[in-house]
Amino acid sequence: MESNEIVVARVLAGQADGYLIAPEAAAFVAQGMDGDTVRAALGSLRDAGFVEESRVEEEVEVRKHTQGGDGQPIVDVEYVTELRDFGWRITDKGRMALEKAGG
Repeated sequence: MESNEIVVARVLAGQADGYLIAPEAAAFVAQGMDGDTVRAALGSLRDAGFVEESRVEEEVEVRKHTQGGDGQPIVDVEYVTELRDFGWRITDKGRMALEKAGG
């Protein structure tokens, strides 16, 4: 792993289980890294299988209540998928590689 990759992997390893982190997160800024640098490191780490992108989506039922021409209520139901969270997390393979790199 390159130095920027090690820093990114350390930040990801320090997050709570299930927490997804964005490239622009304050944890990276605190390490003196900008989003472009973090994204480049994440791409390399992903290609090696050390990190993964994750999405948390939820299917939501949307009900629209209207009134028909005869005055009767009409309920239209639509299901939409909403993105609840998106970010990166370290894999077990990434944790092992970080330990090997001395991180």
